[in-house]
Amino acid sequence: MVSKIKYVRVQKLDWMRNTLIEASDFDMEAISNQEEFGFFLLEEEGITELTAFCHTALARNEAPFYSTVILPTETDKVLLLYFKGRTAVIAFQEENTAILSVLLAMNQVLAPDYEIRYWRKHPPSSYPMFFPLKMDEWECLETQYGTETIDDLFEHLNEHTRIRFLE
Repeated sequence: MVSKIKYVRVQKLDWMRNTLIEASDFDMEAISNQEEFGFFLLEEEGITELTAFCHTALARNEAPFYSTVILPTETDKVLLLYFKGRTAVIAFQEENTAILSVLLAMNQVLAPDYEIRYWRKHPPSSYPMFFPLKMDEWECLETQYGTETIDDLFEHLNEHTRIRFLE
């Protein structure tokens, strides 16, 4: 008997193969409607939306990822991220600032279980998309298509990542 988690993982990898890796043309409506596999960002969306979108994608895998915003002063805010006993704290003032910093902190908290990667092949007319997958799911895709191909399609986030919003 196939468990729900195993079925979801196979379903997710099949969807990624068919829609993002092997597709000759991207159906952006179908892609953006799959928030249980990945999430996209509007330029004006802030940290609260980003963490909520990631939580939705991880919840499909039953991952206990939590985030909360604390207001220690009138202008300052602190984002707390928690996953399996690992935490990260990010201080910020504007909701829509430092999106990359938040994504990097999320990856730090989620590692070594998950990694969020940026789908760098999204069309210029679409919003940037991110995919939080279990490490063995990334390894499965790399084994099937080669590390170079997957790295070309899905960027490992780092301080030099340039997130491309609508052009």
